[in-house]
Amino acid sequence: MKVNKKSAVEQFQDNIRIALAKYYSDAISDNVKRAFEQKRQNGEFIGLPPFGYRYIHTSKKRKILIPDRKKSKLVKKIFALYSNKNNSIQDVYRIIKLSNKYLPLNVIKKILENTFYIGLVSSRKHSPYMHQYETFITKDVFDKCQKKMFYIKKANN
Repeated sequence: MKVNKKSAVEQFQDNIRIALAKYYSDAISDNVKRAFEQKRQNGEFIGLPPFGYRYIHTSKKRKILIPDRKKSKLVKKIFALYSNKNNSIQDVYRIIKLSNKYLPLNVIKKILENTFYIGLVSSRKHSPYMHQYETFITKDVFDKCQKKMFYIKKANN
């Protein structure tokens, strides 16, 4: 049985090809990270739109987020219901379900925790930043809901 062993020159060439491919991949990654950071600095949102928003394409081949007419009303209703002292998240879920608008309980909870609705984008890897899009929840209502959620979590622990 004959074993094909590469010569030192062939191994060296393979290593160069691998190193160049790695460099190319790292350079693309750096460019994407820079582009995303620039978007964040400009207040642009990166990713899928939060519930209650939708993308539209502008004439400049860019897309921007605007409130979705129907879904944003539902988000406002969720915040209004939960900010009421007597309603729990489960109560909000039941009320929304009764109005023939089904949203899972965990989605309602995520909506109530999402700072995007007051103009702030949170990220796992980056510090929060202000976005440039229209908001439809006031900071007072948002803070009231957060305070209520905090006390409920604290009481359950």
